[in-house]
Amino acid sequence: SKVQGSGIVYVRNRRKTKEVALHLQRRQISAEYYHAGLSPERRGQRQDAWMNNELRVIVATNAFGMGIDKSDVRIVVHLDLPDSLEAYFQEAGRAGRDRKKAYAVMLYNDSDRQKLERQHTLSYPELSEVRRIYRALGSYFQLAIGSGEGESFDFNIVDFTNNYSLELVPTFNALRLLEKEGWVNLSESVYIPSTIQILTDKESLYDFQLRNRQYDLLIKTILRTYQGAFLNPVPIRESQLASFLKIPQMRLRRLFEQLQTQDILKYIPQKDQPQLTFLRERVDADNLNFDQKQYAFRRKQHEERIQRAIRYATATACRSQQLLAYFGEKETTACGICDVCLGRNKTELSNEEFQRFSEKILRLLKHENLLTEDIVDSFSPRHKNRVLRALEFMLEEGALAEIDGKMALPRS
Repeated sequence: SKVQGSGIVYVRNRRKTKEVALHLQRRQISAEYYHAGLSPERRGQRQDAWMNNELRVIVATNAFGMGIDKSDVRIVVHLDLPDSLEAYFQEAGRAGRDRKKAYAVMLYNDSDRQKLERQHTLSYPELSEVRRIYRALGSYFQLAIGSGEGESFDFNIVDFTNNYSLELVPTFNALRLLEKEGWVNLSESVYIPSTIQILTDKESLYDFQLRNRQYDLLIKTILRTYQGAFLNPVPIRESQLASFLKIPQMRLRRLFEQLQTQDILKYIPQKDQPQLTFLRERVDADNLNFDQKQYAFRRKQHEERIQRAIRYATATACRSQQLLAYFGEKETTACGICDVCLGRNKTELSNEEFQRFSEKILRLLKHENLLTEDIVDSFSPRHKNRVLRALEFMLEEGALAEIDGKMALPRS
């Protein structure tokens, strides 16, 4: 609360966004939560309120921030360690775009490392587990081998995992792998409109209308509004049609269902549940084909990104230098304002001294490796403690290596 201006707090999951926002509200800080599970209207309202400074803090998952350019963000806080330095750099970089003083804060403890490493394990299940889940899908939807291509089903992943005693997160990631490999497609919860198709010819339909007057207005409206319904399934807007007919939507659906039982039309109700579609015919799980080399490559890359993020959080090197080095800028000076640099200043080794000492040390080691005492003896005795501190920092930052008990330039 001591930092003025607007801010963003990033957390890993949706539940935590609400908890932290409520915590801030109880302390009289204007805050709201934001995640991809909110309706587009609520997301838009909260984003606009924050952009217009009607709301001070947004507590969000990484769903928040893409395409947003708010210049006066004074603080960005990460309560959870991001799983890559790319994500952290982008998210933390939303603070201080007006070039005025701003803060990027990341809270870290060892449980963050454990969570990220477990997340990695869950994100890349063994291929034997993926085959088991694919086999369970066939049983769940009662699909025979050789069938199912192009078929879509309502899919409740919680019900599926409970039925087959599966863990939710590894199952979801196994489905995403099956999707990448072109076996299935898993949609998000998106609106799919109802469709109808008239199954009888015009003469038979007219006879049916004469004998069943309760359907007459509905059928006439369909014929006027959805002219292609004799040839193909056509999407309909139930709310609009019910409003025109001055009947409740539930009544309209019952009428469609009754017409379907009498083989007058085919009616597929609207869906708002996730859909799972089989893109290929079902095969025996042992015959599933995967690009195993690509899968192993993606898994290794993800693990390396996590380990780099962990090293960033735990290293005692200048934060700015670490980030810039990661993105290819090697020849940089310490920033002097991060927690590491401020900690170094407290040891009475200024940034200017560190820069001067390190340059001389690198020159000394350019032609040969040296013992620590030889390096220290190359400086004035009054600088001994600060030279030792400089050597310690250089080792921590990877600017030096220790080989056979001597200081050396790191091997490329």
